Amino acid sequence: MVVIYGSKLSGKVDAVPGLGFVATKFAHIYYVPLIPSQGWLVISQSGNTWRGVRIPMSTKSVFMGWARAIAVLAGIGGIIGTVVAANHSGGDFMAPLLTALFAWGFFAFSKMYKGITKASYRRACQIGQHLGLSEQAMAEIAQTYGEPPMNYGFEPLPVSRPIQEGTNGPEAQTAR
Repeated sequence: MVVIYGSKLSGKVDAVPGLGFVATKFAHIYYVPLIPSQGWLVISQSGNTWRGVRIPMSTKSVFMGWARAIAVLAGIGGIIGTVVAANHSGGDFMAPLLTALFAWGFFAFSKMYKGITKASYRRACQIGQHLGLSEQAMAEIAQTYGEPPMNYGFEPLPVSRPIQEGTNGPEAQTAR
């Protein structure tokens, strides 16, 4: 019996236009992701080869790697269960059929829903910070998203004129 194991990328999420997408490197058996080991920003991918930059592991990516694997397994199991139940006279095939439909529906949803597949502007900026992108590159991300550049929690303070001695304002009143 041949056992297929190794490591592979799964959990593709948070694509940033012009930059790449987030994925997690998992230890796998028969291509089912089991143990997450590293987070990556994948810059280019062709078949099984890819180039990327290591980033902190993404909980979203890990969850989606596992959830999509469970959906595929449940979808296959549901199809097999439906066929077996349909071939037995009086077999109830509705439960496995609904399981298969729900599983494949979730899988398709997880691959197409922009809230999962595309990074929000804030997340894109976090990824850019992890990469140490220049201000110009960060400005390009802002332009791509049609947002003003991130200020990272700091607002510039307005410059005020210092009060000069001898003014008649309330700050300069003296006791007589």
